[in-house]
Amino acid sequence: AEAKNPEACPPCRGDTPPSGHVDLAELPASFFTAERTAQGCLFGKCHVLAKRHAVHLEDWSPEETAAFWMDVRLAVKVLRSVTKAERINVEVHANSAPHLHAHLFPRYLDDGFPSAPIDYRRTSPSPYEDEDEFAWFVGKVREALAAEKQKDNPFDDPPRKAPLCPTLCTGTLS
Repeated sequence: AEAKNPEACPPCRGDTPPSGHVDLAELPASFFTAERTAQGCLFGKCHVLAKRHAVHLEDWSPEETAAFWMDVRLAVKVLRSVTKAERINVEVHANSAPHLHAHLFPRYLDDGFPSAPIDYRRTSPSPYEDEDEFAWFVGKVREALAAEKQKDNPFDDPPRKAPLCPTLCTGTLS
């Protein structure tokens, strides 16, 4: 019950974020952040922290949930454009910090976890050579976000034609 109480929540109380966290942008429903000592030692690892307190997705209205996911979508789009990652894995948590947030893990063909889950406990060495490289990354993300915000609709990209799963097309799920 205490986790549902915003007064018991470090982000809602305004506690100082962990050392090394940098605010990249305030989005409509969340804050987009990065950290120099990134979990998984992955270049570009970021967070999207919901503005409104919730511990479970179902704590929000459908509109709040959609707004959070639109922010995550924008953050993923920008992160892929800056990092050139092959994929961005998204994990949603509220366990270690009782406040819904998403972890964005850029995945590279040559990262340390080929065909395996990310070891989030691994934070050393930093994926950034020095403070200058991290500052470069932060600047590039902010530039890309600004460019997206200049568009009338940052999601007005042409739809991608993704192939459907053959088992869904044939109805032969087992």
